[in-house]
Amino acid sequence: MVSVIFAAICVFVLYNAILLPGKYQNAKLYLLDPLTNLALMLVAILTLLVCYHGLRKLTIRRILLTSILILAFLWQLYLIISFKGSQGIDDFDVRLQAAALAGGARTWPTYFSFAPNNVGVTLLYALVYRFSLLCGWGYSTVVLNAFTFILLDIGILCSWLIVRRHANPRVSSLFLLLTFFFVPLYTTCLVTYTDPIALSFLMMGFAAFDFFMSGQTHWIRGLALVLSVMMFAAAVYCKTNAIIALIALGIFIIFNKYPVKQTVILLLTMLVLLCGAVQLKTAGEHGTNFKIERAHNFPFVYWISAGLNPKFNGTIGDAWADTARFKTYEGRKEHAQELIKTRLQKMGPSGLLQLYGRKINVQWSLGTVGTENRGYGITNDTKDAYAYIFGEQRMPLFAFEQVVYITLWFFAFCVGIDSFKKARHGKFSIHYLLLLYIVGIFFFHMLMWEVAVRYSFITMLPLLILASQGIEVLAQSNLLRKAGRFKYPTVVLTLVGIFLSGSCVYNYSLTQKRVSEQRPIVSQQFFRLTWLQLKPGQSVSERVVAARSFNTLQTNFLPTVQSGLVVSLKGNGSLKVFQNSKNESVPVTGLKGKYRLILKNSTNHPLNIQYLRSRKLDILQPPIDGYQNRFLLFSLIRQQSKLLYPVPLYLLIYVGAILILGMDIWYLRNRGFARH
Repeated sequence: MVSVIFAAICVFVLYNAILLPGKYQNAKLYLLDPLTNLALMLVAILTLLVCYHGLRKLTIRRILLTSILILAFLWQLYLIISFKGSQGIDDFDVRLQAAALAGGARTWPTYFSFAPNNVGVTLLYALVYRFSLLCGWGYSTVVLNAFTFILLDIGILCSWLIVRRHANPRVSSLFLLLTFFFVPLYTTCLVTYTDPIALSFLMMGFAAFDFFMSGQTHWIRGLALVLSVMMFAAAVYCKTNAIIALIALGIFIIFNKYPVKQTVILLLTMLVLLCGAVQLKTAGEHGTNFKIERAHNFPFVYWISAGLNPKFNGTIGDAWADTARFKTYEGRKEHAQELIKTRLQKMGPSGLLQLYGRKINVQWSLGTVGTENRGYGITNDTKDAYAYIFGEQRMPLFAFEQVVYITLWFFAFCVGIDSFKKARHGKFSIHYLLLLYIVGIFFFHMLMWEVAVRYSFITMLPLLILASQGIEVLAQSNLLRKAGRFKYPTVVLTLVGIFLSGSCVYNYSLTQKRVSEQRPIVSQQFFRLTWLQLKPGQSVSERVVAARSFNTLQTNFLPTVQSGLVVSLKGNGSLKVFQNSKNESVPVTGLKGKYRLILKNSTNHPLNIQYLRSRKLDILQPPIDGYQNRFLLFSLIRQQSKLLYPVPLYLLIYVGAILILGMDIWYLRNRGFARH
């Protein structure tokens, strides 16, 4: 039954990802048209099938594996070193508190009473910062990036072990190939905090439970079970919706045809281990004096009410501003419950189903899995590659990843159909647990919780496992073997190549579309702020190091409109002085070099300015002169017109696909699938 439901989910996702990608998103995405995506998906499917049949020799597999590992290492190393920044909300709250804990603080901001699910990652990051401080590297973002990527690689390794145990070596090689080309798996680590870490813990848990099912001795199986449950608990501590994995594990054990006695023992063992995990969690929080302040806490029904808001398609929307009006926990809870009741009554069954459809589109239609509208609000430098990953020229990457994404779901659909056929024979394998987990995440967000594109990220490694298995399912199917005996596939594929050539010409106008890029050279756009009062005639200054040239100064000094603040930017042979009465963008041209930003109160009455209180993180400029941990709010930006689709990248998508298709056709004509 789960296999059928999973196959149906794959159909829904494919429908939205191919025909309606990002329809209900605020981000302006210029992806390729549905027919082109279908044609490119066909090329990707055929290429993976050719790779499956061409990887029979051990030497070829070793060359492919070595190449992938080297390229993946270099790619990750570049991202770790070159991308140092933070979005500015939530992820920066985590960094601020982690740095404070590493520096010896034992107090928590009220933010964590609102989002206690971020405490787990904060404690982990505090340990990482403490290690960085002990090594003399300060609060290093490179060390933090490296930690996240190492955890992700462990998760990928655990996923590979699952594939290796249940499929032939060709499939495990193709799993790594798919993982390497699914770029959002890596870029998400640069802009989010809980998702990659929770996913890594989940895959450790899945791999340990798989080892438990295949273990020979009782003590090894027992150790694997303990490790599995503890890793699942760690994932839940970092990401709330990871609790679906524990629920899926319990259901899997109940329905996996174990003897009744063994089932009861397993479930009781899980319960005891979870109780132990809760005690460890409590001890860790007690050691840092963390305690949820009920006055700032939000009830679970708050997120459920957001998920039932048709105005914002089940996303968080204005839920916080609306609910925060109520100053007590009880008031917020009653308000959220009333919203749920009112919205269900207004929508009715028909409206609710329509909302579910839009929520599916929001969370599952984009292969960007949450990176489509991300960027750095806090950074001290952005490399040129920033424009192609998070900047205005990211569309070629997104177009490519959309094709990879729908290809993964197609092969996952093949697994769903195949699993249904095999479900009647013997016990379930780990793949059924992965199916059950993805189904659980899908319905958890669709039926009750809020949705966001990035909430699908936590299913990506299980999806990659299933997709790689789906390649083998399709490659060994009778349908493919029969098709390989005839010549008509070559004709059809040639027509696909002709269509792609025409599509390249038809969509070429995308390469003429220009967008205004606002690249942050230095950015300190904070969210949790404190006020500093400037007396009449008083001034404050902050040193600024611009790693590149800029042409705009974005001010964010004033909490309200106030006249009389004089802003000066001096350095590198230039001087810009202007009156600043409101936060605005001011044309200021400057070259790479050192500057001093000066704010002066030119009135005869006090003025309030905003600042951030923080440890000296390496993504920040030096603090305000005379203070240790205070930082001004501003950005130095380079504004310029850029092509949405740079011609070389646009042609790379089409020409690369046509060349690969040509090699596939050659392989079919000379060897074919039927002979393998």
